[in-house]
Amino acid sequence: MAFRRGGFALNAPKVITFAISIVLVVVALVSTQMHLPVGASFVVQHRLGLVVAGYVLLALGCLLPGL
Repeated sequence: MAFRRGGFALNAPKVITFAISIVLVVVALVSTQMHLPVGASFVVQHRLGLVVAGYVLLALGCLLPGL
């Protein structure tokens, strides 16, 4: 059951949503300290976007019941 405070309900995100958001953030953070063998140029160019996307996905997982 969702906890209701302030007019909207918060839900726990599904495990897969949580895992994807953590992977996005960790890959972006690891790329600042180490060289990634696969997709390094994309990750380096889009680090901030990956971190923001990870946290937005996690927030949507808490707000939307099916995500």
